[in-house]
Amino acid sequence: MTTMIPVWVDGVLTPIEKLEAHQRGLRYKAISVFLIDGHRTLIQRRALKKYHTPACGRIPAAHIPIGRNPQQTAQQGA
Repeated sequence: MTTMIPVWVDGVLTPIEKLEAHQRGLRYKAISVFLIDGHRTLIQRRALKKYHTPACGRIPAAHIPIGRNPQQTAQQGA
């Protein structure tokens, strides 16, 4: 499945396939969701099969797909 995300290319948001954006090191729109309970913050462990930074800890996050706003993306599970 190909996922197109909006990335900045020469100062213009342009739809590019997610993997290509990562490989080219382009900036893209994304959202982070902080889940906090008192003094505890949820940190997820990335899957071992991820193509970059496998098994590393991270804050829950997601790319913002074309046609969705940050709030929709967060509510549908970052």
